[in-house]
Amino acid sequence: MMGTPNRPPAKEPMTAQQPASASNTQPITLQILSIVFYTFIAFLCIGLPIAVLPSYVHDQLGFGAVIAGVTIGLQYLATLLSRPFAGKVADTLGGKRAIRFGLLGIAGCGVLTLLSAWTLSVPLLSLGLLLGGRLLLGIAQGLIGVATLSWGISQVGPEHTARVISWNGIASYGAIAIGAPLGVVAVEGLDFSVLGPAL
Repeated sequence: MMGTPNRPPAKEPMTAQQPASASNTQPITLQILSIVFYTFIAFLCIGLPIAVLPSYVHDQLGFGAVIAGVTIGLQYLATLLSRPFAGKVADTLGGKRAIRFGLLGIAGCGVLTLLSAWTLSVPLLSLGLLLGGRLLLGIAQGLIGVATLSWGISQVGPEHTARVISWNGIASYGAIAIGAPLGVVAVEGLDFSVLGPAL
């Protein structure tokens, strides 16, 4: 009397969903890569001077190993101390604007690095300009590091958080690995002032 129930085949929904999830994998990865690209740029700029700064401060400016170490470490101290500020900027103004501020900081570091190379004959002034540039670079690192993660997670969803963090790490460490030898080659081929325009 009731007739046979009209049931869809059990496997049909599974096969219908299967291509959709597979097709979403590549766009999500591309979205993540388009965001962590800014991390790559930031850490490339961090890597460029990292291998040549100690010899510049010690050999060309004539300061001791402690000052050379302070010059290197100041950037990372600035990153550490500016992280709460970076998080607030990313939350209130958005990841894109925070990244723009970070890129401006990197550009400012480049200008101060170039001025430091041009004032080599006045070691204290040259060192002061260099330290100012390191501070800006550290703050920029904090801004871009926080903003790319928050922007990436909000873009692709919290279910892809691990993937965003993973690609962000690949971008940062890969950029340093590329930037450090590039910086050495550039400075040996020309001089320290080349790092200014490079940044």
